[in-house]
Amino acid sequence: MRLRNANLSAKRSLGRLCKKWEGLMMRGAHMMKRIVNIGSTYLCERNYEKAIEHYQKAITLDPNYDIAWEGLADAKRALENRDQSK
Repeated sequence: MRLRNANLSAKRSLGRLCKKWEGLMMRGAHMMKRIVNIGSTYLCERNYEKAIEHYQKAITLDPNYDIAWEGLADAKRALENRDQSK
């Protein structure tokens, strides 16, 4: 009986840990999207250096987030075009 109770207790603890982990991951996903949105705003304002900085932060959080990579490429291209036109 004690072993059964210990197993149930362990399963409950594991369930709580999984829920906490999911919550932390969701916060990270929301944070990453916010950072990308800030980068996009800077890109629209032609503040390419700040846009690049924010896209790189998002990529650090999730290297597989394609939108951040695309934004980074757009910002770098725009910065290069601006510098070449001077």
